[in-house]
Amino acid sequence: MLGGYDRGDADRALHLYTREFGLVVAQVKSIRTGRSKLRYALQTFSLADIDLIRGRNGWKLTSARPKESFAALWSDAEKRKLLAQHVHLFRRLVQGEEIHAELFDGITSSFRFVSEGAHDEDTLRDIELLFVLRLLRALGYWGEKESDPPLLSWDEWSSEYLQWVKKDRSRLLAGVNAALRDSQL
Repeated sequence: MLGGYDRGDADRALHLYTREFGLVVAQVKSIRTGRSKLRYALQTFSLADIDLIRGRNGWKLTSARPKESFAALWSDAEKRKLLAQHVHLFRRLVQGEEIHAELFDGITSSFRFVSEGAHDEDTLRDIELLFVLRLLRALGYWGEKESDPPLLSWDEWSSEYLQWVKKDRSRLLAGVNAALRDSQL
């Protein structure tokens, strides 16, 4: 669940990134009422099994079962801020419904890594840069460079990768800025 916005008195439109459909906006009826069973499964930055139907006016979410809530995020404002920045950039770069399982797994693994670790402010900055590099690579905006280790795949998050990012921060930031500028998004 990447966020959403209120509609009417009790409804909400949710931005969801799914393995099967990519980025979708789904309408959920009465989710903001006290009796809604869906609200617990559809927290921001959570992972859930959901059922969607495509209606005349777009997607409608019919059911949701929570899988992982990344609960540690809710006690750490810096981690939540970092993931909010990830989601903002992600929604800016990913346009429409396009299936991309590697990206789905990557976002899930990054949420898990941020949530589970005890990270200081510098480490969170390195995680942010590594996330952006991996996102740009997955979307085709980051050309492979011979000096880049195979850390740009989403498979693993480790302190070794973060040390590489810290060591080569200036070049990587320049490359990220150029890639974002070239994307024109």
